[in-house]
Amino acid sequence: MDDFISIIIPTYNRGEILLEVLPCYLRQKYVREIIIVDDFCTDNTEDLLKGYICNSNKIRYIKNDRMFSSLETVNIGIENSTGSHIFIGEDDIEPSDSHLETLYRHMQKEDADIISGRRIWGRMNESRQDALVRANRSKGILIDYKTLLTNFQLNSEDDESTYLLDACILMKREIFDNVRFDSKLFRDPVAWRGETDFQLSAVEKGYKLVFCPHTYCYHRPRRYKNILQSIKYDFYAFKNNYLLLRKHRDLINSNFEVKSITLIFLFCLFRIFKENFLIFAGTLKRSMIRFFSGNKHK
Repeated sequence: MDDFISIIIPTYNRGEILLEVLPCYLRQKYVREIIIVDDFCTDNTEDLLKGYICNSNKIRYIKNDRMFSSLETVNIGIENSTGSHIFIGEDDIEPSDSHLETLYRHMQKEDADIISGRRIWGRMNESRQDALVRANRSKGILIDYKTLLTNFQLNSEDDESTYLLDACILMKREIFDNVRFDSKLFRDPVAWRGETDFQLSAVEKGYKLVFCPHTYCYHRPRRYKNILQSIKYDFYAFKNNYLLLRKHRDLINSNFEVKSITLIFLFCLFRIFKENFLIFAGTLKRSMIRFFSGNKHK
């Protein structure tokens, strides 16, 4: 079988991390090309990638002439792709071995148009294997159709047809002729829910989405966010949640278990308060430890 999958990796100022995860993409089967789209990085991403770009005929590097957005950067990558299938990666994600092969095999089996696997969220000071063991023990439901919250760490035995998937999807290239990532509505600095919008738009066009629990991507631990960064992120996440609900109101009201959109807003506010309270408490605790430690040495 000829190589037919184009991998799209949007990136912004994560050159060192991207350099570390890139081999995981290069090991995948069926890869026709890896298109790295640099959204006008201000770090040394381009210099770090020069060796890979020169030594691999599968890597294509595109640098935007100005900063667009993460969603528009994905659009640019797909527009420049040549494969019959597209995999949307991330610059801090490590696909498991045979990830694309497994996804494609189950795509064919389930007659899916879009498919994704699990996402294992790594924690600081935790090995990848320990993260997988922890995720395999997690309980709950894949998608809560009352609150639109998802848990794609869950392990299960069977593929599942669904309305929502993880952001790292494998899809047929033809879908992009009818559905685009809406970079005008969901804009950075936080494009959260932009991938959900794309998936719901695909459902509205009649495409089939399938969750495949037989493979996973490992998401490297994110650096600690201070409370101001957290509040900024949650503000845009809350705003994007509203935009998503408004845009896909008919689909959500007809097919989901959402009793009241207002309840989702209230739940989001509670979640934002809870997360930021924990970050604030952690910051206060560390400050007190430093303060008292300093006094002891005086």
